[in-house]
Amino acid sequence: MFRQRVICTVGRSLLTNFEKEDPNLKTAFSKESIVKRLISEDPSQKICGAEINSTYSIVKQGFVHDKYDIFLLVSDTEDGRKTGEVLKDYFKNEKSPLKFTNVYIKEIKGLTGEERFEFRNKGLKEIANTLVDLSSQSPETTIINATGGYKAQISFATLIGQILKIPVYYMFEQFNEIIELPPMPVSFDYSFWMKNYDLLESLERLEASEEMVKSADPQLKVLFDFEKGGNEKIYGLSPMGVIFHKSFKELFKTDTNNLPSKRTSDPKYISSSNEPNSSRFDEKYEISKKLLEIPYIKELRCSYYNPNSDYKTKVNVKNDDFEIYFTKNGETIGFVAKTTAKTENQKIALKIHIEEAMKRW
Repeated sequence: MFRQRVICTVGRSLLTNFEKEDPNLKTAFSKESIVKRLISEDPSQKICGAEINSTYSIVKQGFVHDKYDIFLLVSDTEDGRKTGEVLKDYFKNEKSPLKFTNVYIKEIKGLTGEERFEFRNKGLKEIANTLVDLSSQSPETTIINATGGYKAQISFATLIGQILKIPVYYMFEQFNEIIELPPMPVSFDYSFWMKNYDLLESLERLEASEEMVKSADPQLKVLFDFEKGGNEKIYGLSPMGVIFHKSFKELFKTDTNNLPSKRTSDPKYISSSNEPNSSRFDEKYEISKKLLEIPYIKELRCSYYNPNSDYKTKVNVKNDDFEIYFTKNGETIGFVAKTTAKTENQKIALKIHIEEAMKRW
């Protein structure tokens, strides 16, 4: 499929170039005059800045077949917002040699060089989330241009590209043509993600214990981070961990290769006679109905109900049984399910499939 969406990280090289020519621009910024000058220039000229230079090279080399969408990821700074507005007007201008049909500015909250803590704990995670969200919308038509902005974005973009099979491009300052970045030298793969799904989910929810983290696979160390919460450490996903976990979750939505075969007959449901209130809760949210629509569940039995519960919505696998718990507004209903899963890999995949489905209920 043709590539027609460009995700472009943005720095301030464009403003820097113009300020060198006219220092007064720092106090007398004029978007209109800058855009007018840019349109008159060859987009390969350095004055146009890293974002235009690299995007021009992408288009010139045919890596984008249709200039349809471009997403400009700008920093949470005044310079970032100014640069974004200049680039938006340039890419939308009818006279521009790089006119795109749609131009979007995405401001990354916390991505500022002024506050180290804000940058590390909010900005980097926000850029990671934004890159994954935009990339996963249509990975087969997307490319990432990671030339502009903070260098940390390069490794983020490369990992996303590796997982979602999206080409990532970068233009080095000493060259006049863009290159495709090679994959990162890491051994993370789909089975590794599935095996560590529970820990990654706990880290994403900031619920991982120190014991869980200490016993984790050493390869996971780069994927989590911690901060002080009073006298305790609060463990969560690092920016790289956000990318790794979210990218594989997006990939999992469309990949059914690891799931078991579908059932061949109608499923069986056994309600609970011990907990009559479970029927009211079940009917209100149609939990058993939705579970039985999952084509890998052969039998479902209501086994638990608690009107005042602190249980998390989750799935436990015990031998061949799936223990499924759904919690909403402090009420929890539990089921035991028989499924078509036979191998350990199929059981892990189906557990993730059910948990991800219940998040949307």
